[in-house]
Amino acid sequence: MNGKTMNQTTFQKVLDGDSETKVFSSKEVLNYKTKDYSETLEHFGLLRDDNIIISGSFQDDIWPCKNIGTHRKVNINFKYFKKYKELLQQIKTFVVYLLKQNKAKTVQSVLNDIKVGIKETDMFSLGKVNWFEEYLDNLDSDRKRYSYARNNILFLSFLSYEDYEEYIEVLSKFEMPKRKTRELIAFSDLIFFGEVVNSFESNSTDNEKFGFFPVLLWWRLTNIIPLRPSEFVGIASDCLKIINDKYFITLPRKKLETKEYGSLEIEDTLPISEYIYNLIYEVQKLKKKIGDKSEYLFSKKFVSSFGKIKHRQLEYWTSETQLNVMINKFYDEIVIRRYKANPNIERIKPGDTRHYAFINMRLQGFNPLTIARIGGHKNLNTQQHYYNHLKEYADSYVYALTKLRFLRSFNSKGTIIETNQSAVIQKGRKCKKENYEYYHYLDPFGACTFDLFNKGCINGGDCRGCPFFHLDLEYQRKPEVIKWLTDYSEVMRSQIYEQISLMNQLTKGVKVEISNLKWYSKIDDDFNQKDGNLVSVSNNLKSLMLKKSICDAVIEVVKNE
Repeated sequence: MNGKTMNQTTFQKVLDGDSETKVFSSKEVLNYKTKDYSETLEHFGLLRDDNIIISGSFQDDIWPCKNIGTHRKVNINFKYFKKYKELLQQIKTFVVYLLKQNKAKTVQSVLNDIKVGIKETDMFSLGKVNWFEEYLDNLDSDRKRYSYARNNILFLSFLSYEDYEEYIEVLSKFEMPKRKTRELIAFSDLIFFGEVVNSFESNSTDNEKFGFFPVLLWWRLTNIIPLRPSEFVGIASDCLKIINDKYFITLPRKKLETKEYGSLEIEDTLPISEYIYNLIYEVQKLKKKIGDKSEYLFSKKFVSSFGKIKHRQLEYWTSETQLNVMINKFYDEIVIRRYKANPNIERIKPGDTRHYAFINMRLQGFNPLTIARIGGHKNLNTQQHYYNHLKEYADSYVYALTKLRFLRSFNSKGTIIETNQSAVIQKGRKCKKENYEYYHYLDPFGACTFDLFNKGCINGGDCRGCPFFHLDLEYQRKPEVIKWLTDYSEVMRSQIYEQISLMNQLTKGVKVEISNLKWYSKIDDDFNQKDGNLVSVSNNLKSLMLKKSICDAVIEVVKNE
């Protein structure tokens, strides 16, 4: 898009951050001026050139627009505003400004909110300020109330901050409601889905795998890079790069022209593993084989070639809905029918993996800047709500590891976990002293099956969280042994929560100067974007979760008698 911008005027606003920190930012706001009409027409033309506005002229009542990321047409309709002749040109100019920074669907929503403001206030009559405040107070939805207030503030500031200061002051009292933490599926169901994907990829025919290639790549890629579903389905065919023997992918992220002070550059070219690279390269080869010349990695032709989904008359296979349909088809045909999962199993939604990817990056010790830029966030604070799940995530992770250890330790193939728990328990009870090369009795209970004399203890002296700890079934039944194990498990839980609190504190406590934060300056730099303190805490956390799962797996045997 052409780099020209409209004349702008600036005013100051104070924004509150979290409860401990005040964040001050200077926000640039476009100011309408009659003499800018010719410039507005020029920018309208630029939007036409970029095919954001598909056709028509500035004077038209309806502007057909392309909604970036979905390729669906969105009509920006000005018919309602024709009766407000003195505002019509200002509204259209405002929309041109918005389209330079937002998706057409977002602009359509903003315009609808402004329509409510104009209607309820008789075109922002000063005598209607209190009326509009009361109107918003009486709305049932906090989110809608905030949306009306925010979008009308934007429009009134655009018209004239000074002339509408009374409105702006009143509307500014309506604060953004707290974001509700996303409800995620049970972690055990997530792990089971991953097990199915691993097995399916290894044991399916080529045609079966090709039919579900979008699901396989979605699972592999979005668990590592926190992509939005719209970004995943919009990946271009020529997305791969190799630079200095390192593998990269370019993602379809829109970089906005106008940014607030302190906002971050969003990275669209990121490092990937050789495995992910080869998976995408296989898709590219398939596209050539079937004559698919679409600019998108997964097109309607690609998906239809393997007969998995019969689409409506859509030119592109690029929407979260279509991805969700294919994921559900994978559940129906593979997870449930082939791998005999419970038909009522909780199903993953396309955006769930993005959430887990953010949590995983935090648990690996990546610095906040890296997480924000890889995740496509313009602001460091945006990522914070993803971590409301950290304690729940840790509990679920330990629980899933416990089940995995409890069941999979007897599954030598290392593929799908056996679901008949009673059969697995019976196998576990057959493990006796004679099954181990080393067997050293411990005080007060159990034995060590590691080569202690030659290699020493690997777990710091406490055996309850060690993978080489063994406890005979006769001891597992004793109440004093169960208490001994349970006490250790509770200590581990407390220490896990302490590490999570410390991790959050380390992140909150950093006073970030955006200009000084390091990003890999050249595409061939080593991609090492982790914070030493966070890595240390992360390693401690993972070690504690592992130890608790080992101990809990022993307790699990007794529970299932």
